[in-house]
Amino acid sequence: MSIKIWGFLKILLIIPVLIGCDVDKERLRELISSADNKTPLVNAGKDRTVNYGDVVTLQGQAADPDGEIIDVEWEQESGYDQISLSDVHILTPSFVVPMNEKAEVKSYRFKLNVTDNNGLRVTDSVTVTTDSNKGWSLISREQLLVTGLPGYDEDGDYSRLPDRVSSKLRSELQALEMNTAGGMISFMTDSNSLMINAVSEASDRPHMNEFITLGLDVYVDGIYEDTFIDGKFRGKRASYNQGANEIVGLGDGWKLIEVYLPLYGNIASIDIGVEESGRVKRPKAPENLIVFYGSSITQGCCASNSSQSFPVLVAKKLNLRHVNLGFSGNGLGDKEIADYIVELSPDYVVLDYWANPTFRQYENTLAEFVGIIKQGLPDSMIFITSTFYSPSREIENLLKDKVSVSVVDQLRGNGNNNIYYVPDLFGEKDISGLVDGLHLNSLGFKIVSTNLVDYLDGIGVR
Repeated sequence: MSIKIWGFLKILLIIPVLIGCDVDKERLRELISSADNKTPLVNAGKDRTVNYGDVVTLQGQAADPDGEIIDVEWEQESGYDQISLSDVHILTPSFVVPMNEKAEVKSYRFKLNVTDNNGLRVTDSVTVTTDSNKGWSLISREQLLVTGLPGYDEDGDYSRLPDRVSSKLRSELQALEMNTAGGMISFMTDSNSLMINAVSEASDRPHMNEFITLGLDVYVDGIYEDTFIDGKFRGKRASYNQGANEIVGLGDGWKLIEVYLPLYGNIASIDIGVEESGRVKRPKAPENLIVFYGSSITQGCCASNSSQSFPVLVAKKLNLRHVNLGFSGNGLGDKEIADYIVELSPDYVVLDYWANPTFRQYENTLAEFVGIIKQGLPDSMIFITSTFYSPSREIENLLKDKVSVSVVDQLRGNGNNNIYYVPDLFGEKDISGLVDGLHLNSLGFKIVSTNLVDYLDGIGVR
């Protein structure tokens, strides 16, 4: 029986009941109208085959010949894995195809439900199949060395602060500590190829490119290899016929893989795979730890790549573990951050938070901030950097440098010889290393890191 005929019969059955009653005329008109309602048109798209790691967008379509579609909803009917769609209430949601850990075909079936303004619901389904052209062995958590992200060890996420610390901070710091700021994942492997699936969330920074807000820089035995952005690698080794999310031709033999995470983006999830025959082992972490605290410059604005901030460069050159506690616009000497630096128990601390506070704020906070660290870490070496040259801040920076020198002199006069003022890291002659008259570009970061490494190396930092 057609929908139209059944609807008309329902009206005939209901009308006698309404005779002699207080009739809701509006509802009666709705019932009569629904009898003539035309079925909405829905199409979930064509079945298709995709590759592991692909970003897939479902191509749903819907229309109502005599009204409007008021509700759209996708649901997964079947599949090897549970898929998380970007938005189940739009016609074209997307998802990342999970890694194919075995050389086998996987199918996922999705149903599109649409409802018109008369409550009539219709559905259509589509099947997405992954190719079985290659299987991958997913690297386990125990095989990965994750550095620069203390939140990973305690909470399992890619954050710079544990939840128990972050929850007590200002809201600005809570948001910024989720930026991975050049944190690193490393491992050893003899696999000839490498695959990454990562979901990163970029900060809205108009003066930064996607390489530092979304990019994951990959190094092989200390040499830059490629950058992974938004589901694919961008360099010459990327195997584009495989979905562009793998690097091939790495060669046989054991090699160190280092993956530097975005400076100004968050990592929601990341999977790394090697060939099924590939072996993996966790590398040994450097013995000593250096912590950097400061502003957007410390965090990495505006390097060209996630591996090019000066904290990353310094740590690499001196073979140190590092934690970057640079907070864009919010390096203001918060005492809670000083307390957490003590908890990290670093061997070395570099403070360059002069860029964010006013002169008075810096004058009023620096001595107390340093004092907290010195009291908790009497044997650790603390380095307060000079300001970096900026043509619009010459007088203010001169005043802040005097504050820094005064704090260091006072502490050293009291017998605290493990505190240092580091001068001349970035001067007027280096102005071509600025991107906007204030923040450093990659040249600027190289200049600062080279000068800082020379200073640290000169007093035996290793």
